[in-house]
Amino acid sequence: ETTGLYSTDRVVEVAVVTLDSSGAIRDEFHSMLNPLRDPGPTWLHGLTATMLRDAPLFDQVAPHLAALLDGAVVAAHNLPFDRRLLSYEFSRTGIDIDWGHGLDTLPAAGGCKLGVACAEFGIDHEGAHSALFDARATARLLLEVADTFTACSPTLAQPCDPTIPRVVTRDGFPIVTLERPYL
Repeated sequence: ETTGLYSTDRVVEVAVVTLDSSGAIRDEFHSMLNPLRDPGPTWLHGLTATMLRDAPLFDQVAPHLAALLDGAVVAAHNLPFDRRLLSYEFSRTGIDIDWGHGLDTLPAAGGCKLGVACAEFGIDHEGAHSALFDARATARLLLEVADTFTACSPTLAQPCDPTIPRVVTRDGFPIVTLERPYL
């Protein structure tokens, strides 16, 4: 989840769901992140400045996140967007990322939004626009569309550190539901 769409925007929540070769979830990592600015579309992702105030900065989780991505084939729903915003964040921390050839479930599922794609494949997508719930839904969708992919290669990240950083999750915060603004 991000503050917006551009290179000046920041990541406000990140999640990684790691699958083994059979598609079973092996590990999960997620944290809200303090963007040191306005959280952006709170009406979309539900994250407020108060929720993010004590969250770690991206650079505090970046070495661990890089370790999770290093050697893994990255999959996402709209991979170019996620890769672009994360690349901006990693470059600010001095971590070099070569994304390899990842798997994008967006075109594989017909180009529709994650919620629509999940509904079409009978996948429960509770908690939309929560990084962890979206990552879990994307992992299940990936298994459904896996036969559409013909090639992939792993991500390489340096430097990285497998030490688990301090994280702040949505647990303990009330769910924020705001109306989408007219403008």
